Amino acid sequence: MTNVINFAAAAMVRRAEEVVDLLNAGHGFDHDRAARFLQAVRQGDEGEILNWLFDHGVSSDWLFFGDPGPMICSLAARLTAERAEQLTPAEHSA
Repeated sequence: MTNVINFAAAAMVRRAEEVVDLLNAGHGFDHDRAARFLQAVRQGDEGEILNWLFDHGVSSDWLFFGDPGPMICSLAARLTAERAEQLTPAEHSA
């Protein structure tokens, strides 16, 4: 059973490293905080992990379980809501 847990932890670290690499290109990216986040993932510091995920809009389901579904649906819902705000009353009726 230990091998399964280690495998899951290793996969989570890989996903954390991937999201840091993807966000790294952004202007004003906090490299020190990203390093602390990666250390927190390796050590299992749930509070630090969740704070970082929330601040960067990353789904905990994706990081912990490899499930991108909630992140994709959340983005789609936000974009749909933003689009609805841009519609004129006539477009809403159509």
